[in-house]
Amino acid sequence: MIACLINSFNVASWLNSLMLNCLLGVFLFAVWQPALAIEKAQQLEIQNSNVSVQIESVDQVQAQQEKLKILIENSPPAYQDKVMSAPELLELTNAEAEEIPEGFQSYFLETRANYIDSKTNKTDLYKTGDLGLRLEYLYETASLGDVKIQAQTSQQANNKHQESLSFEEDEPDTSITLINNNLYLTPSIAADSALGDISSELTDALRRSSRVALGVDNLQGARTRIRGEKFDLRLGSGDLGKLQGSPYAGYRQTDERLDWLGASQQLNKHLVVGFQANQLDSFRTNQNHSKLTSAALALNYKTEDKNDKKLRFTLLKSQKSTAAGHSTTSQGAYLEGGFRVGRYLHEFGAYRTDPELYFGKNLLSSDEQGASWRFTRDSSQFSFSAGLSLEEHQLQEKNPDKQAKTLGFDGSLRYRLDRSHSYGGSLRLQQIRYADMAANDQRSVYAYAYYELINADWGRSRFSTTVHRNEKIVSNDIAATGDEVQWEQDWLANSKQILSSQPELITTLGLAHDRSADETRTYPTAGITGRYWLNSDWRLNSSLRYSASSGKLSSSQGLSGSVSSEYRLSAGLTFGAALNLNQAKVEVERNGMHEAQTSRSHDKSAQVYLRWEGSRGREHSVIGKRTTGLAGIGGIIGSVFFDSNQDGQRQGDEAGVPEVEVYLDGGYSVRTDQHGYYEFTRVATGAHALTLNLDTVPLPWSVKEESVSVEVSLRGQTSANLALTKGAD
Repeated sequence: MIACLINSFNVASWLNSLMLNCLLGVFLFAVWQPALAIEKAQQLEIQNSNVSVQIESVDQVQAQQEKLKILIENSPPAYQDKVMSAPELLELTNAEAEEIPEGFQSYFLETRANYIDSKTNKTDLYKTGDLGLRLEYLYETASLGDVKIQAQTSQQANNKHQESLSFEEDEPDTSITLINNNLYLTPSIAADSALGDISSELTDALRRSSRVALGVDNLQGARTRIRGEKFDLRLGSGDLGKLQGSPYAGYRQTDERLDWLGASQQLNKHLVVGFQANQLDSFRTNQNHSKLTSAALALNYKTEDKNDKKLRFTLLKSQKSTAAGHSTTSQGAYLEGGFRVGRYLHEFGAYRTDPELYFGKNLLSSDEQGASWRFTRDSSQFSFSAGLSLEEHQLQEKNPDKQAKTLGFDGSLRYRLDRSHSYGGSLRLQQIRYADMAANDQRSVYAYAYYELINADWGRSRFSTTVHRNEKIVSNDIAATGDEVQWEQDWLANSKQILSSQPELITTLGLAHDRSADETRTYPTAGITGRYWLNSDWRLNSSLRYSASSGKLSSSQGLSGSVSSEYRLSAGLTFGAALNLNQAKVEVERNGMHEAQTSRSHDKSAQVYLRWEGSRGREHSVIGKRTTGLAGIGGIIGSVFFDSNQDGQRQGDEAGVPEVEVYLDGGYSVRTDQHGYYEFTRVATGAHALTLNLDTVPLPWSVKEESVSVEVSLRGQTSANLALTKGAD
């Protein structure tokens, strides 16, 4: 069926333009004010004189006329118009306007300067400076959705290499995007659209799972999503490119063009089906231009009863056609499922792919097959998980050095004795066996164990040990072998809650026994993580790690980490600065399909920025869902990082993950910077939910919880670090 769909699929190139004009009116009215005036009855003076009185009888008609005459004579005067003065009219208009919701508008303008002095094992000394500007304007309407304009540009100020030490000109990197979200076409159907520098999308039924990652691409064009309660339709078109530049990335166009169309439909309470087709023109392979068509079909079954049964089957197919008439067709199939028995959750999966299997421009795990199984037990006192995977690579490759089998095992354990004592750890084993086993058999071990004590006077103490055996920690150095013991002390005892707007002070002391190189070395390590508010307008953050020797047991060497500060100069105007030292560099593919490559760096970088922001309109329209009964705004900052020891907390040598999309309440998103940091400003006070776009997270890393709750206080800044662990689903 997929082959027929591919052969008949030909997405026409198109550009979706969106123009919105919002008109607001103010109505005026006048109020009639009655003025009642009652005439006083005149007193009749009766003179004492001789009066002749004669009584005459009257009929019924005459009596009614006399009665009517008396009523008319005693009626109040007629109502008179009262004309309001200008101050009275303005006061009344303002009072009425406070009762009518207004469209919320906000603006955000930031300029940032960077300086980088970098040297890695693979590159020469590199020095550069950049200056960038970022602008965002948001206008929320009642009937035309939320309109947002995002623009950014950066210019490299200096670019010097060790060889020439010469100035190199570079074009400015610029990006601009127009977004319109929550445009309701009917009371139950809404549209979300974007025009400019965007990324491609996947329909809901094909979003990333524990194994399938179809990925997204950068492009310059237009996209639209139409969503209802039981369906999801996405389509778009644009010229492919890549983001380059610092401090704010700009779009660099290529000759390739991508069109896509996808839809998901909920058939019943438990069954969802989805399909998407992509067409890529002028696809470059070995200096040749090809036409690449790909399609995916997914069937999802899920129940929410006590057994939590789920099953997903995904079928992929791609066809690459060259100008010379050559055609290559590839297929792939993925099966994933899970079920719960009592407190145990079991998950399994199997897949197989042909060589040169693409989806869009993304080369999937080609010429491979594998299977996996995992079970998890989770409770407040005792939790553990274990997973087993087996993969075979380059099945059709005749070179035995490239044919390999990978066997992996990972597990984690946590046991809480009582409210003050707990212990746990994690284990990861891997064996890679090549066809020529005698020359290329590789095994690696990573083990981490800890004991934790919480004391009312001293805070939280954690004593841990870490074991490395032939583990490839970074891509630009040899495998690590050695052991390390460490004492971690949380002096304020509130960092146990990952989400906190309170001050924080954590120190670490350790001793490393490194046997990675020919010479065995023993050296001390130390670290400090802190967050403190000097006053309501001045905040300090630090996360530093120090190693007394250039050992191999960590992704960083020497003094590494970051120190940052932010000061609010006035309402809406903020100044900030940051210093980064020897932080591990992470190269993540935009599609998130392949494991991130982490390299050890020897660099220094400094950033300063000035931010101006403000808003107008009713306050309840700030980003994020408003909690009933609460007013005001705050902010959320944090990082997305690789949680190597699976303890849920970020240590100084755990690298941040760049280019990961973070969602706030499912409707507002930002991307992490090169060090894994993100920030939401102007967030409504109260409870919110943070989630990640897993299609931007590299396999096999994932999250244990689909959503993380966070509480934002009035004019406060809440910290939320989001951990990625291997094998989590």
